[in-house]
Amino acid sequence: MDNRTEIMLDNIGMTYKTTDGRDVTALTSVSLDIRKGEFISLLGPSGCGKTTLLRIIADLLQPTQGTITVGGETPRQARLKQRYGIVFQSAVLYDWRTVKKNVMLPLEIMHVEKFFALIDKMSDDAVASGSPANTIKPVSADDVKRIYRSLW
Repeated sequence: MDNRTEIMLDNIGMTYKTTDGRDVTALTSVSLDIRKGEFISLLGPSGCGKTTLLRIIADLLQPTQGTITVGGETPRQARLKQRYGIVFQSAVLYDWRTVKKNVMLPLEIMHVEKFFALIDKMSDDAVASGSPANTIKPVSADDVKRIYRSLW
């Protein structure tokens, strides 16, 4: 890794087990160096491993082969130090959680308690009126994104 390489993938492989015990290979021998500030795109047909590779880089999956570093550290170390963020293509809202609890979920996972009091003061107008469970059905993913942007 030269001093300008931010993400280094060396011989990354990923094999999943199916429910009936068969192996399914998602990635084989992927090597890639991404320099700091570089913009890249992963292109390929559905099912070729693009999302699997991104999940490995983000420490959401552990590769079955190879090594990866993010800023010279393991993906887990970099994630725990909050050296990068993850934005999913479509927001996941859990209908069994209130709006406030959905907004708090990533902060709970990352143990970012400094925003808990602020979120707790969110207007109850944001939650579904007339529902004892305050379900999220009337709230869109864009609404949740706007709430996050207002916090930062």
